[in-house]
Amino acid sequence: MAKTETMKDNKGKNRNFGSGQTLVNVLVAVLAIIVPVAVGFAAIVLPITFNQLSKRLDNVGDLVKAVRADMGNNYNRLQDSISGNKDAITDLTSYVDKQIHNKELRIIRIEDFVKLKRPLSTSSPVAITDFGKEMLHESGMNTLLAKYKPELTKIFHAKNLPTSPTALDVEEVARDVIDNYPSFKEEDTRSIDKYMFSHIEGRIFDIWEIAAIRFRNMILEDLGMPVPKCKDEKPSTE
Repeated sequence: MAKTETMKDNKGKNRNFGSGQTLVNVLVAVLAIIVPVAVGFAAIVLPITFNQLSKRLDNVGDLVKAVRADMGNNYNRLQDSISGNKDAITDLTSYVDKQIHNKELRIIRIEDFVKLKRPLSTSSPVAITDFGKEMLHESGMNTLLAKYKPELTKIFHAKNLPTSPTALDVEEVARDVIDNYPSFKEEDTRSIDKYMFSHIEGRIFDIWEIAAIRFRNMILEDLGMPVPKCKDEKPSTE
């Protein structure tokens, strides 16, 4: 037979229950105690948790706002930097354009100078122009050639020349002597170096090339040969 237990019902009367019904009643009684406690706990804890979550969400919102504000500031700084760089690039472009323009003007002036003033003629044999003679005089080259003429002439005549040399033959050897003569002293060439540094014509034209033609003329005069003259050359002595 199934075991029965006697328990009082909610009205205080004794009732007999089977073992299964007894377990159910126990569970109901336990839940009657636990549920109110759980509800009360939830009523206390959930508002606190919700408030904490709300605060965290507010903090996240503030962080997002701060990040957006910082990004906005960075963007503005970037814009200012870009604008400043544009101004710098514009200034640099203007400066470069100005320098190029100035260089072009200087080149034009130099080209005009070369066209107007040549120390040597373009004819053959080459002749020294009046401007070339000025360069020889102002640089001190005439003085140098006069001082070293005996030794230079000795070297010249030691070269192999045709039996009846032409002005071009003399010019070729004279260039070789001046180009390869190693014994010019520094104190004698100092004024020439200074002239070449301080005068634009000294930097444009090779003063030693003009000196070679002047030395050629000196040899031609010694040989009794005519010295080439420029067609528009004014009467003067070298």
